[in-house]
Amino acid sequence: MDGPWWALRPDSPAHREARKKAVGEAVQRAREYAEALGTTLAALVELADIGAENGPPAYPQAPGGRMRSAAYAGAAENAPAAPLDLEPQRQRVHAQINARFTMVPPRL
Repeated sequence: MDGPWWALRPDSPAHREARKKAVGEAVQRAREYAEALGTTLAALVELADIGAENGPPAYPQAPGGRMRSAAYAGAAENAPAAPLDLEPQRQRVHAQINARFTMVPPRL
């Protein structure tokens, strides 16, 4: 049987939190590099949201497709219906960015 499928809405706050976390991690990583050189960050040069151009569709589609489900419909007519689990599944939300910074010139 196909489905049910669970997907977060594109405007879900979980996406915003993932983006904020990705930015925070990028800044922390850049600060660690600067610290290793005995200096500090000076400015943000660029921040790019990887994959933003290829964002998720407004309404996520179920894997497979309807034609596959229709092809097996006849074979399942005589079979007893399996219990339907409607408990939402845990989902992972990811955000990936490229961040470029300048540093105060270090004394090498």
